[in-house]
Amino acid sequence: MAIQRFKPGDRVRHYGGGNVMQVLRYMPTKRLLIGALQSGYWVECAWIVNGKHISQVFNQDVLIKLGKSPNILNNQSDVRSLACNFQ
Repeated sequence: MAIQRFKPGDRVRHYGGGNVMQVLRYMPTKRLLIGALQSGYWVECAWIVNGKHISQVFNQDVLIKLGKSPNILNNQSDVRSLACNFQ
């Protein structure tokens, strides 16, 4: 299992640039050769564009953790509700 570098609510950005995102949760992944579920590598992130919430899954190795500042989503309940909507 990989070391989880982020926790829900952390602000991150893709190494290549782009929007500031907020971590929602770690996603389980399936190894093709073994078939066992393994979590820890993939992170679901959310951000807002033109008032619309967008969510996408990224490998944690392509994300940079940003410093502390106010949540990009309205509040912590937004993070929980987004995580529930994408399950």
